[in-house]
Amino acid sequence: MKKVEEIIASLAPKKYAIFVSGDHGVVSMQEDMKRLRLQAFREGKIEQKTYENPSGVYIRFSINSVIHSGIIQTEDEIETRGMLLDLPPRLREENVNLLTIQKIPLDRIPTFPFFTILDKSETKESKRKLSQQYWASFSDNVEALKNWYLDFYGFRRDIVNTEVPQLATAIPSWMSSLKTYVLYNEENRTIATRYYRSMDDKDVVWVKKTSESVGLNSEKVFSSAFDLPPKEDAISETVQFDKEGEKAYSRWDHPYFAAVEDIKKQIEKFNRAQPGILYDAYYASNSLIHHWTYKEMNKVREIAPKFPLLKQVFQPWLEPIQVLVLYFIDEPVKGRITDGIITAYYVNGPEDKIMVKKVENKDDTKWKEDLVLQHFPKSIGKPFLGFTSSMLHYLSNKLGADY
Repeated sequence: MKKVEEIIASLAPKKYAIFVSGDHGVVSMQEDMKRLRLQAFREGKIEQKTYENPSGVYIRFSINSVIHSGIIQTEDEIETRGMLLDLPPRLREENVNLLTIQKIPLDRIPTFPFFTILDKSETKESKRKLSQQYWASFSDNVEALKNWYLDFYGFRRDIVNTEVPQLATAIPSWMSSLKTYVLYNEENRTIATRYYRSMDDKDVVWVKKTSESVGLNSEKVFSSAFDLPPKEDAISETVQFDKEGEKAYSRWDHPYFAAVEDIKKQIEKFNRAQPGILYDAYYASNSLIHHWTYKEMNKVREIAPKFPLLKQVFQPWLEPIQVLVLYFIDEPVKGRITDGIITAYYVNGPEDKIMVKKVENKDDTKWKEDLVLQHFPKSIGKPFLGFTSSMLHYLSNKLGADY
């Protein structure tokens, strides 16, 4: 079998490429490639066209159980498609285990509807109470921390797999089983954690109390407390300190919502690594707005039953809903991005119904509750939810343009 260096060199001769040993996600590789291109451009080694070109292929493979990640820059979409077809059989000929291959840049990931629903201000108090309930269910610190990490990993994978599967290639290490080592200094209120890849089928977490001072790069303390895996399996380490609350971890979120926040940060990082999106209010249409409204209603009804406290918050959504959406698009001006106004009313009624109208007069988007009865004479009570927003703001989280 050829050496790793020879295999990598044969993949893209005379192509601008970067490869590293380790399970680096696509975003990390895009960031590394961008820095490399910038340095080469400043040194005059590549032209501006090459520096600004985002096209390429992200590839991830293993040789002798060691994972390698890389990006090969391509000239255009046609060359990218050719490489996606060409590389897999060539790697098979070298007995290389291909794990991932995909074109870049990638489509941005919208935070709507799952993450925007759980970001609603009315969920804040429920999430705080759920966190308190979670920690109150444990009497032992070690057991509490061990279970939190295990639950957090499980929720994070489930959310990625069901809500944002396209994010998986950005965080490959976190999607597989993990070995986690935690040192908890109760007196100093410090929790140091090390994360390692695992070849086992399930996550394993070890937690130990310590009187030693712990921080980043506390190799001696961790090595004396645990039988650590080899360094090449290391993913990352964290140190957390909190002087408030009954315990150092008392203010940690419930593992489900901690997973939600962690994934949101990963989506932000993912989207910033992709080219920006050019869009304006003319992207919207009656059918699209109807689709997004319907999608949000269904997602709320899927999320709410997960926790009783959330079910209470979203109770009006669990009843039949009637939604009136009115939107206006500004007259286009050459050289400017066209915006507009959108207003929506959510009210309970005898059955689900969504009505979307594009209006010709901007004043028709002003908040007028009596419009609800005009359009839905059988609606019940006043709107339980409503908003008025610029069209660009409304569209941003639907398109992944909110970062």
